[in-house]
Amino acid sequence: MGRATDERTDLFNLGLLLFEMLTGRAPFDGSFTDRHHLLMTADVPPLARRRPDLVFPSELEALVSRLLMRERERRVASAEEVLQRLAALEPEARAAP
Repeated sequence: MGRATDERTDLFNLGLLLFEMLTGRAPFDGSFTDRHHLLMTADVPPLARRRPDLVFPSELEALVSRLLMRERERRVASAEEVLQRLAALEPEARAAP
């Protein structure tokens, strides 16, 4: 998009990785070009919309959503904050089903 990148670009990519790890799917369907365009122009759907058969802790859903904000100023500010939020998840949310 022609803008300078910073660490929040990496955090956006972490959000994409988490989204795909948790759902087994990319946020959007379609060709690479279609998916990239949608990432730049549309709100990323909630995890549960892509995998309605799974239940995600609300705190985890909120973290992934914040990481995937198009406006980088609205994203989680640092990797340290991501780690803190992950550590704060309820113990049962961290346990494997």
